[in-house]
Amino acid sequence: MENFPYVSVLVFLGVAGQYPHYPPQNDCPYKECFCVGNEMLCNYRYMKAVPQKRNNTSLNMGSIDFGGNLITTIPARSLPANLSKLSLESNPIETIDITAFDESINTLSSLSLSGARFTQLPEAIFRLKHLTELDLYGINILTWNDTGMRGLGTTLQTLNLGAVGLTSWPGWLKSFSHLTELSVTSSSISILPDDALDMVATILTELSLTNNSLTSVPKTLSKMTVLTSLSLDQNRIKDITWLPQLCNLTHLTLNGNHISKAKKLSSALRFYADTIYYFQINDNFLASIPDMSFLKLITSLDYTNNHISDPYSGVIPSDLTDLQLSNNLLPSIPRIFKTMNSVPNLILGFNRVLSVQASDFPIATLTVDLEHNIIVELTDSSFPENSNIISLILRFNPISKISKSAFDNLPRLQQLDIQHTKLTRLPLAIESLTQLSSIDVSGSTDLVCTCLEKSLERIISQLSSYSVAGDCGQTSLYIFFTELSPSCPPM
Repeated sequence: MENFPYVSVLVFLGVAGQYPHYPPQNDCPYKECFCVGNEMLCNYRYMKAVPQKRNNTSLNMGSIDFGGNLITTIPARSLPANLSKLSLESNPIETIDITAFDESINTLSSLSLSGARFTQLPEAIFRLKHLTELDLYGINILTWNDTGMRGLGTTLQTLNLGAVGLTSWPGWLKSFSHLTELSVTSSSISILPDDALDMVATILTELSLTNNSLTSVPKTLSKMTVLTSLSLDQNRIKDITWLPQLCNLTHLTLNGNHISKAKKLSSALRFYADTIYYFQINDNFLASIPDMSFLKLITSLDYTNNHISDPYSGVIPSDLTDLQLSNNLLPSIPRIFKTMNSVPNLILGFNRVLSVQASDFPIATLTVDLEHNIIVELTDSSFPENSNIISLILRFNPISKISKSAFDNLPRLQQLDIQHTKLTRLPLAIESLTQLSSIDVSGSTDLVCTCLEKSLERIISQLSSYSVAGDCGQTSLYIFFTELSPSCPPM
């Protein structure tokens, strides 16, 4: 389910011969548009009005896309008959004639509008007898026709409302008895009635309440029995007590909330141990890593932008291959990484890691990203013996010292990024990096190079100028080792 539109852009490349079964463009009901099968594409053509219909065409169009134009009015009898799908997204529509859809009154099943300038839904919409999908985005509706909406509720199966001016849960939604997909997003709704979704408790499969003002999971959700996808991102949720327990969720997103209790989160998710395969909890207030060991289908967990400070917390699913912990408060590499069977990428940027030890790293790690931490030194024991690491990113750390043998255990390292450190001399440890293909020391303003670093000439001079970034004082690193250091006396 899409939470917010928006625009889908269809681009067709090719010549007429590539579409032998499609009608040529000049048979379209509108000469300004392009027809493919029973679809008419009129999107992004700078139209200020619905074009004049041709009188000599016999083509029956199933759908029309007017998206991304400048249309302000939909007049009566301006649309082809017997349409099943109509998109008017990204148009500043002000008025729709009450009979504009009458020639498709029994066939139109899908209608999409966004960016319209009316403040009340046009009556033409309420005349549709078999509408099953309605998408409304970015329309500041000030007055809702309760009777008209209840009428639509007898046929609608999919309803998407995004940024339509809702400040409270609409009462007419309680009478919608056929919804299987519902999205009410980008509003200022802070509470749902306990019976808000009772009519669809046994049929609703997808629900999005993203970008509202909820402070707790609404109690009405606890009654859902067939819900598989639930999106509650970008609210203010602290209390998750009423997450549904009677359904088999496969997709749950809680990003951008105020959830802080790791144990309660673990308990809530146990109900989906055998079904959930996609779960998001970044940008919350968790102080520790939750126990997620029971999630059998999860291979990726993202705890980015939380408040996690306990490096000894948490348990993970056995098949997890991707663990994101950037933008937290971790003082060291979490123990949890050592329990993973496969950790190709160890991403811990924007934490408070003070130091690294060989025992911190899983054997299979290929990329280590520790940017924006507070590491001050790399020692002989910072990395495990015969490591598989090929990329090491340490930019924006206050590193002032790197021992001569610090990189001896990195025989496969290809990329070294030590931008913006406190180094004053280029580390002699680089001499052991025989597979190095790029190095970046940009922004290390105190860095100087002298003949004492001549031993690094063999490594750096074999790289291309594009692969060596940074300066030694006023001289580029590359120029120093390709043009100046050869004049230094042998070491």
